[in-house]
Amino acid sequence: MIINRAIKSLAIIPAIMVFIVLGADITYGLSYYNSGEGGSVQGVVCDESGVRIVDAIVGFYTLDGTYIDSAITGTTGEFYKDLPAGEYRISGWASGFIKEYYSNAYFMDSSTPVKLFPKVNVRISIALKRGGVIKGQVVTHNPNGGKFTISAIKIDNPHFGWQCDRLVLVYENGQYSLGGLLAGHYKVFIRGDGYQTQYYPMVQNYYQAAIINVVDSQVINNINFDLFLPSYGQVSGQVMDIGSGLPLSDIEIFASQWSPNNNNPGICVAQTDANGHYEFNIVAGNYIISARSGDLQLSGGEFLVYYDGRFSSTLADIVCVEPGQSVTDINFNVDLRKNYNQFISGALFNERGGAPIAGARITASDYFSGKRLACAVTSNTGDFQISNLSDGAYLLQYSGYGLIPAFWPGVWGWQQAEIIRISGGSVELYNGGAITQDYGTPGLSISGKVECPDSVLANVRVYAVNMGNDMVAFGRTDYMGNYNLSSGITEGAYTIFADLYGFDGAYYPGIVAVDLLENPHVDNVDIVLIPSVLDIDVQPILPQEDRLLGNYPNPFNGGTTLLFESRVESNRKFEIYDITGRLCRTLTARVRPGINEIYWDGTDDSHKKVASGIYFYRVFGANQARKMSLIK
Repeated sequence: MIINRAIKSLAIIPAIMVFIVLGADITYGLSYYNSGEGGSVQGVVCDESGVRIVDAIVGFYTLDGTYIDSAITGTTGEFYKDLPAGEYRISGWASGFIKEYYSNAYFMDSSTPVKLFPKVNVRISIALKRGGVIKGQVVTHNPNGGKFTISAIKIDNPHFGWQCDRLVLVYENGQYSLGGLLAGHYKVFIRGDGYQTQYYPMVQNYYQAAIINVVDSQVINNINFDLFLPSYGQVSGQVMDIGSGLPLSDIEIFASQWSPNNNNPGICVAQTDANGHYEFNIVAGNYIISARSGDLQLSGGEFLVYYDGRFSSTLADIVCVEPGQSVTDINFNVDLRKNYNQFISGALFNERGGAPIAGARITASDYFSGKRLACAVTSNTGDFQISNLSDGAYLLQYSGYGLIPAFWPGVWGWQQAEIIRISGGSVELYNGGAITQDYGTPGLSISGKVECPDSVLANVRVYAVNMGNDMVAFGRTDYMGNYNLSSGITEGAYTIFADLYGFDGAYYPGIVAVDLLENPHVDNVDIVLIPSVLDIDVQPILPQEDRLLGNYPNPFNGGTTLLFESRVESNRKFEIYDITGRLCRTLTARVRPGINEIYWDGTDDSHKKVASGIYFYRVFGANQARKMSLIK
């Protein structure tokens, strides 16, 4: 079973957060020494009251987050480190204290780099704050135990999504302590090699997990985990180059129950064979699965793709593996005619004052399908970079705490958004503006329903726009198409605008006026959206002739997808024959210029399952045919 990932917004942070409060400003001293082209960093680590901390760890990282080295404070609370000249991110930690990046940042991307010049000594002061503590017991039911990562993820503001991890070694059972936590609300979970991810209290679903309130300098006990002995299932699929129609061998496939990084003890790795196939025997659970080319010298360069066709792990669809279940057709299609190492970068600022906006989420969606493909989070300077993108046409949307979601560069509807085209090179954008949402006047609201001619519409973006043409309030429709706008609404008159990808944006036909005494709650502000037709000038890579590109998976069990590359848009018939030449099935599809996917469910024209064996498919009227194998 495959579910669309519903906790994407929680996973936008790195899986390991290392953090410190650097209390004083950095001073570039004039202390020279003889060490070639290097410099040095030294300083003092103390608590908030000024008491120096012994055995505190100060870490040094490159700007992209790669760990370089560390220093440990001595009996006087002082540290010293020689480093090559350059720019560094600095972090620090002491047992029981909250960690931060310099300066006063809880996420690495929001930290301020420290410049180190040749033969120059940089002095810093670090003041750490004590945090809350979570403690408990882990029962493994296994005398050999194993390595486990216990994580607490913050689910409220400020610092939504902040995460703290501890790697622990547990035998049959043992104690753990997770200290240095920011005050706030958390969900806590454990993962380990050979075990299914478990959330407190002993549930496998994030939404069922209990909320734990952490207070500064206080200890919360009995957050216990009793791990189930593992059951196994299987995951299999194929990696294809849709440009050539050929399978790709030696591609690394990763399966992870949480964040796909080296800190995850439960990560599994497989490699595709000569036919592009892979298979995992895997502990039952929910997985992020990705395909990576590694160091292979492919025509399109390296690629990293998450299932199903995403470029960021935070947007990946979750693959659910039940005990004893075999999940098939977790396939990856890449086009090696494209470069997958491109990016879109820019910066986001508040339109009402110009201050940079940190912690906003920027999402890149495919213009033609609306599918969200990749995302990034803005740094403390408002900068962002969405990486691992391929050639294509994209829409950018930003969202975040206190922001009214909008499309780049600050428009309400997707049809008015700037189309970001990547073709052979990365794109650096001009700065974009965002609007923050005020609280409004309590007791006022505007509500209604959004639907299309055939049904109600869920997840529609609904905006309230004042008479000055400013967006002031925002909401989304629920699964019944209903919405309610309250935050940001003050007394006055508004137009109401609704927008959803694939539909023409539309206004409510009238002005909506609210006031506390006469009309505080305005209902039945209903809007109908009409499906849209895309029409933009984007030049795809067009083939010189129509051709069959094979099918995937192949061999297959159940169904398979036929790949056909067309020069023009037209209606085509696809004929499937058995090895005796008997026509088994005719499929009709509307194809567009470029590569098309046509699914065959393994049945004949009477909708009966066909037997195992060799089959051929061709396009009606053409001589070319492709062979495929059905195995049951």
